[in-house]
Amino acid sequence: MQLIPSLLQGGAERVLSDLVTHMPDTVSSSVVTLLDEEPAFDVGSIPITTLGIRRGHADPRAIPRLLAQVRKLKPDVIHAWMYHCNLLTACTLSTPIIWSIHNTTLPSGQTRLLTRTVDRLSAVLSPVVPARIVYCAEKARQEHEARGYMVSKGIVIRNGVDVACFPPNERLRAAKRQELGIRPDDTLLGVVARFDPQKDFANVLAAFARVLRQRPTAKLALVGRGNEPSNTELVALCRSFDVLDHVLFLGVVRDIHGILSAIDILVIGSAFGEALPMAALEAAAAHVPIITTDVADFAELGFAEEDIVPSGNSERLAEAVLARLAKQGQPEDAHRLSEIAARVDATFSLQTMIREYVRVYFESCPRTSQLRGENGPLTNTDQEKDLTYSILSDEKELLPWGGI
Repeated sequence: MQLIPSLLQGGAERVLSDLVTHMPDTVSSSVVTLLDEEPAFDVGSIPITTLGIRRGHADPRAIPRLLAQVRKLKPDVIHAWMYHCNLLTACTLSTPIIWSIHNTTLPSGQTRLLTRTVDRLSAVLSPVVPARIVYCAEKARQEHEARGYMVSKGIVIRNGVDVACFPPNERLRAAKRQELGIRPDDTLLGVVARFDPQKDFANVLAAFARVLRQRPTAKLALVGRGNEPSNTELVALCRSFDVLDHVLFLGVVRDIHGILSAIDILVIGSAFGEALPMAALEAAAAHVPIITTDVADFAELGFAEEDIVPSGNSERLAEAVLARLAKQGQPEDAHRLSEIAARVDATFSLQTMIREYVRVYFESCPRTSQLRGENGPLTNTDQEKDLTYSILSDEKELLPWGGI
């Protein structure tokens, strides 16, 4: 059973959907959502059930409904994703538990007190509740273990992408740009992120305003939850930087490959907390240049120093974007993008991620861990066939008892 607030567009939701739809036959799963909302991700034939909770409303019935699903499905392993569901698994200690963490820092004044409190409680409970704590990046592991999370239980499983799904495609690029109303020679920058303080849209828009001084026909595509023209806060922010007429409010887009093919640069302006953004891995796989702030763990991707700038510095962000645009089309630039895509395939492949999660599931399950010898994980597929697992996933905007 995969329990997640919703399957709306987001990095963790994308990882979960990729995981369950590519899982080997030795593992069975189902999806349970807290919210009855239209999913952005296709989980194929895997059944989806909702607990019927309304977004933004405290509903204590979520807990007994969750426990009823656990009793009904009898999962072999419960896998909780992110802080609040990690803590929530403390009420289901009869089943082996895995925690997943997809974040790094939680600075005071920029994250909610409840989130920081849940994080501190989880650190205290980490020696007792989880069998394993899975981090999606080494930087995330270091940050949390420094805050008190149990070191011996930590393991890094990097987010993974299927590079074959993001090939460079000039025909797709031309078609998508035409659909968006972008002329062949115009610059199109892209942001693929939900509208959230963590993503620091003000920083990105301030940098874009600087870019427009040198590239007056440039456009900025905003992709993700909350990036619709109905978002009055976002529209006002664009207007305050005098960039409104140059912004495409695209909201949730299912064809991410098409968007990545159309843009010239992916811009990540996050202020804090990023571990390993899925948007960056997908863009790198698609040979798209990336300019990012220094908050995420991109060491193994081999980005150039000039492509990583301090967070909150719109001037440096704009300078990096303009410098990157000046290299566009150069043979050495294409070669470097190919090298980065190859690193994604070698280190951040979907197949590697799935294999690592399956290994942790089986090693955490009492019925299968006893089959393992000292030389590594079990391989007896006949014994593996009955394994089911439960993933509890959390979205920062909602908790079963209310929401952050």
